[in-house]
Amino acid sequence: MKNLINAIRTTLATGLLSSGLFCQHAHATTINGTITFSGTLTAQILSGATLDGINWGPPANKVATVDGDYSSVPIGTSTTFTNFQWNSSTLAITSPSTTPFEEWTFTIGATTYEFILDTPLTTGAITHTKVGRTNVWSLDVLGTGTARITGFEDTVGVFTVSGTGNAAHLSFDASGMAAGDHVPDGGPAVALLGIALVSLEILRRRRRGGQEYGRAAAPQLIAENQ
Repeated sequence: MKNLINAIRTTLATGLLSSGLFCQHAHATTINGTITFSGTLTAQILSGATLDGINWGPPANKVATVDGDYSSVPIGTSTTFTNFQWNSSTLAITSPSTTPFEEWTFTIGATTYEFILDTPLTTGAITHTKVGRTNVWSLDVLGTGTARITGFEDTVGVFTVSGTGNAAHLSFDASGMAAGDHVPDGGPAVALLGIALVSLEILRRRRRGGQEYGRAAAPQLIAENQ
C-alpha cells in the first residue's frame, strides 16, 4: 500500500510540475495526510445483474491508522459509510438518488471529516467464481469525489474499494491520502486528474494480480493536487 501511494504521488507530482499547476494552486488550508479504515461489507449483484451494490457493515467500520491532517483522529473511531448501488453497464450511481453524496463521515467535537462521491464511477465490478466448494466474490470499485475536513479547503479525491471473499462478510481495508489542493474548476487540472486515475488503475490491477482469494486488497481514497 505504501509503495502504491508513493507511486501515485510521483505520477501526480510529475504531471503537475510539467503542466505548471503545482505552484499555482498550492494552499496552506488544503488537506494533507492519510487515513485508513477497516471493517466488513456485503457485495451485491441485483436486478438480473444490471445493478451492483455495496452494503457497509455491521460490525462498525472504524479508523485504523492516521497521519498528517488526520493525525488527531483517535484510532478506532467509528465511521458511517453510505450504502450505494450503480448501473453495471454505465457505472452511473442509482442509489442514493441524489449525487454527489456523502460516502463516509465521522465527527469529533466541532470537526467533521467526510468524503463526497461523484457519479459515474470510473470502475465498478462485482463478480463471483466457484473455487472448489467455495463461492468467492471479487469487488473492484473506483470513483472520484471530494475530501473534506472542517476548516480546510475541499480537496480532489479518489475512492476505491477492492477485495475478495464471502459476499456477505467481505473484510476490507480502506485508506485515504490528501496532498494539498482545492477542487479544480475545469480545464487542464481535470485532464491531469484523468491521467492520475488511469495510472492508479494500472498500478492497482498489477497489485491485485498477486493476491490470494479470501484476503481483501486495500481500498483507497486519494485526494491529490489539482
